[in-house]
Amino acid sequence: MPVGSLIRRAVDVFRDYMDADNYIIAPRALTEPVATGDTHTPEGMEASGERESGREFGDASGAPQEPYATLVHQSLSIDIDDHPQVHGNGYSLDDAGDDEESAGTRADEHEAAAHGTAHDPAEDKAARKAAKAQQRRVNRARRAQARKEVVAKSTQASKKAVAKTAHSSRAAAAKTAHTSRAVAAKTAHTSRAAAVKTGQASRHAYNSSKQVVVERMPERKPIPRQTEMGSRRALFALIALSIGGFGIGTTEFVSMGLLKYIGADYGISDGAAGRIVTAYAMGVVVGAPLITALTGKIPRRRLLLLLMGAFTVGNGLSVFAPNYPFLIAARFIAGIPHGAFFGVSSLVAVSLSKPGKRGQAIAIVNLGLPIATLIGVPLAQAIGQAMSWHYAYAMVSLIGLATLVSIWIALPHMTLMLTTNPLTELSALIKPQVLLTLLMGTVGFGGMFAVYTYISWTMTEVAGLPASLMWIVLMSYGVGMIIGTWFGGKLVDYNPERGIFFSLIVMMVVLTAFFFTSHNPWLGTINFALIGMSGSLLTPNLQSRLMDTAGEAQTLASALNQSALNLANAGGAMVGGWVVSAGFGYSSGGLAGALMALLSMIVWAPTALVRRRSTASVQPVKTPAS
Repeated sequence: MPVGSLIRRAVDVFRDYMDADNYIIAPRALTEPVATGDTHTPEGMEASGERESGREFGDASGAPQEPYATLVHQSLSIDIDDHPQVHGNGYSLDDAGDDEESAGTRADEHEAAAHGTAHDPAEDKAARKAAKAQQRRVNRARRAQARKEVVAKSTQASKKAVAKTAHSSRAAAAKTAHTSRAVAAKTAHTSRAAAVKTGQASRHAYNSSKQVVVERMPERKPIPRQTEMGSRRALFALIALSIGGFGIGTTEFVSMGLLKYIGADYGISDGAAGRIVTAYAMGVVVGAPLITALTGKIPRRRLLLLLMGAFTVGNGLSVFAPNYPFLIAARFIAGIPHGAFFGVSSLVAVSLSKPGKRGQAIAIVNLGLPIATLIGVPLAQAIGQAMSWHYAYAMVSLIGLATLVSIWIALPHMTLMLTTNPLTELSALIKPQVLLTLLMGTVGFGGMFAVYTYISWTMTEVAGLPASLMWIVLMSYGVGMIIGTWFGGKLVDYNPERGIFFSLIVMMVVLTAFFFTSHNPWLGTINFALIGMSGSLLTPNLQSRLMDTAGEAQTLASALNQSALNLANAGGAMVGGWVVSAGFGYSSGGLAGALMALLSMIVWAPTALVRRRSTASVQPVKTPAS
């Protein structure tokens, strides 16, 4: 067969195998070993004179090379996985088989021509199909086995990864749980230890305090604290303070009705006897600022006990006074705690009161004064006239002793009240609002005392009332004071500034009316009761205003209110004396008192305006609710 035909067939076979499936089934004629002397080998071609062309299968020296079919198989064996486009062209294994079949036919023809023998084409075709089918089954088995191995490896790797992740998660969870249990156990142990330690400390403190109470106070209960007080216990404490006010009011006014008897015993003039009243008033004026400034650090309960003790001692010394100078000194001592007691008791009353009820608490404490005017003073005067003036002061001493015991029993430790120092208390003297409020009270109450000082002459000489019935006039004044004190407390709870304005208006009206009603004994008596009511309306409102404007110096400011009242007593009596001496008559004291009340109103108006503006300037700005 010519060499050119053989080359063309090889090229065709090469092209067919390039388009075939993964695995190439080489024709039997090309894959079988070549026998020696075959014309297809280099030796055969050399023998037949075709060595020149036979160099296709060897090197230049004619050395024999590997068989042709083996070269073709090695050069044409490709993996279909590296060429995915083969399947994409619609070329199947059947097509490749057909190509192989035609190539095999040509190879058989070539072999038959070379050996000079003829082969049966049908037999060769069947053999090739069987070989091709067998190869396909082998290939499919290999691919299936490869896929199974890949799947098995992937599954095994996934299982290992899942197992490893699960193990890591379990280990982390176990570690976290162990840490949490350890922390919880440590916290519980610490808490139990702290609780045990606290319980031991509490039991130790309780046992210690119990032991101290048993050792120091074996026969009486501990004094209650302010925070432990109920409303009923607070009322008892206020009544105890009111009893002290009752004793102070009695001793203040009883001396006026006993001056004649005192002068007769000591052989002094009426003017000299009148200095007994002046000595008491001087004690009030001096003692109020001095005591409150020096006792700012003393607890309030203890201070009230000391003040009432000094009051009892002063009145006791008055009972046993051997001479006039000793009595003057005793009355001065008795007057020293007057202002401080009312100042401190007013603050204590406010501290014991409920929110919005401080005016009523102040009123209860101040009720002692009008009750003393109504009951205490007439009773003490009756005892002094019937027995001796010494017994009148003895009665006042017993009232002071009863007050001392009641305060000791009923008043709690004032835990909600802060102590101060002298400089803090004295700062009240430089506050304009405090000073103007004191001036307001001094001038306003002065108008009331301009009438009160000369009431006996007015009712007996102008109204024609018998002197034996003067007790009715004085009692009506006391009733008016009780009513005014109670309603004055109501005004404080409503609005202290408006309470002051209303009280001064009422005072001006009733004092002016007394100029006209004093000519009738009954109208004059009723009008005199209204004068007492107007003054008592003003007292708690001024007290509240002083506490509001004094800042931290409330004790001194409250005590100075009593000093202002005593100055008003002296100033009002002086103004009334000028009017009477000028020839205007006893009834004109009402007009003079009305003018003094008007002056007090003039002092109040600008101070109230300034205070309102200052209060409005510090109010927080209201923001809309979100």
